[in-house]
Amino acid sequence: MKFAAKTEIAAPQQFAFDQLSDFARFEEAIRARGAQLQRQPAEQGLLGTRWDGEVAFRGRHREVGAELTQWDPPAGYGLSVDSGGFVGDFVLALRPLDAARCALSVELVLEPTSMSARLMLQSLKLARGNLERRFSDRVQAQGQEIAAAWRAKGARGRRPSPAPPRSGAGRRGRRPSAAGDR
Repeated sequence: MKFAAKTEIAAPQQFAFDQLSDFARFEEAIRARGAQLQRQPAEQGLLGTRWDGEVAFRGRHREVGAELTQWDPPAGYGLSVDSGGFVGDFVLALRPLDAARCALSVELVLEPTSMSARLMLQSLKLARGNLERRFSDRVQAQGQEIAAAWRAKGARGRRPSPAPPRSGAGRRGRRPSAAGDR
């Protein structure tokens, strides 16, 4: 089963890559949802870095794992994933559109390795439209979060411009006449 989504991000490619490769932030978000997760080795951005954990899915605890298999800053990275009868690949790619924007494409391909996983995959195919929409919505939301972080970073780096000096001129720069405006 393959899921793919694309979005444009109103931020430079390097900034978007830095945000999308902040694995510590993703680990924290996963743990906040109640999952257990461990990274080995604990150095960010090295090929072979592996995450192992346990998540609750459909009422059961399932072991999951992921390994960093591609690392090409700022163009993207790839992960090999495995979980209870499934193996797959997760590929994140960034392409610059101009100096201030980039395109993000995310692809997840899952393949069953056991009969029970094949049966589960069949049930997931029935809900494919809903799953694809949720996947796409999440990628869009991530792009919007990165753009907002870029705007916030730019706003912090700029000082507000001073207000122009006020003159005694009336409306539209006219001076009031002695006889009054008619």
